[in-house]
Amino acid sequence: MRIGILLLALLLLPAVSASYIAGDITLSSEGKATFDVETDADPEIEGLTFSQEQLYGTTEAVMSKEKGVWLFSLDLGQYETILLDVHLPKTTTSVNSLEGVENVLDIEEKVVSLIDDSTPLQFSVSYVAEKEKSFTWLWGLIILVIVLITLFFFSKKKKKHEQLQHVLPVMNEQEQRILKELMKGSIRQKALRNKLELPKASFSRYMLNLEQKGLILREGEGRNKQVKLKE
Repeated sequence: MRIGILLLALLLLPAVSASYIAGDITLSSEGKATFDVETDADPEIEGLTFSQEQLYGTTEAVMSKEKGVWLFSLDLGQYETILLDVHLPKTTTSVNSLEGVENVLDIEEKVVSLIDDSTPLQFSVSYVAEKEKSFTWLWGLIILVIVLITLFFFSKKKKKHEQLQHVLPVMNEQEQRILKELMKGSIRQKALRNKLELPKASFSRYMLNLEQKGLILREGEGRNKQVKLKE
């Protein structure tokens, strides 16, 4: 008789042993559940990893869908303490049912908090959620536009330089120096003259000549004009 009672106690020991489960379970609109949970008992859920009292990973084993309605369900063993937050998808439009252990639903945050003790962890929630919109295509379009704009300006600049290469042979030496310097970018007129070390009168004549030929553009007033190649 005593042996029978002892065997019965050994069989029941795992069911009444002190254990806990606490943490977060995040559900996605694609039907996946991501666990970030602490527990001292491995529930052996397919797809999840249990190590050093940590249960983590993503699984579809606790999810199912029928006629557009998702069902998340847990049917685990006895726990002395249950403290779990089940995060529904942000795109959840309705919660159809909540069953099982004691729970509190925060409809605004779309979180179901499971708070119970000394009970089997049996819980299910059914809900409707829209698929999250993917904007991957938009990023691809933005990148494409940037590439096309870059190629356009590069091609335009290259074409302008090629045109100048044809013009340079018919220019005098100083005009060639001015154009080659402007190929590097726009510059203040005074700074350009100082850099090329040209006399003021000669420099003004060269600039006027290049401007009349439609090769350069001067913007601004007085001595502080900005000079650049004409587009």
